Amino acid sequence: MIPIQKRTVDLIKELIKHNSDFYTDHIFVTDYGKPLEPAHFRKQLKLYAKKAGITKSVYPHLFRHTAATMFLKNGGDMRHLQMILGHQDLRMIQRYTHLTTKGIAKNVEQYTPINRLPIR
Repeated sequence: MIPIQKRTVDLIKELIKHNSDFYTDHIFVTDYGKPLEPAHFRKQLKLYAKKAGITKSVYPHLFRHTAATMFLKNGGDMRHLQMILGHQDLRMIQRYTHLTTKGIAKNVEQYTPINRLPIR
């Protein structure tokens, strides 16, 4: 079981209400009320990225990768992330996360023992 944030629930409820004219069981639909196909979603995502000036390759799985990275950067527990992502092996988390130079420098500054020695 994965916990869903109240904000996510509220946004989904808003989307369902917005789509109520279509009489569909689907949450994600096109402007015509048809179920949103993965290929259409990918195409729209690339279009929005281009409009936003994003030159990096953008794809749906990038959301998962970014969320996992941000979860850890914000102090989330790696074991909890493993459960959220549904991985059996903790090493799989490394596929979705990466160390940043800024993050490494911050950790070195914060946790290196020499920085805690009293200056004489």
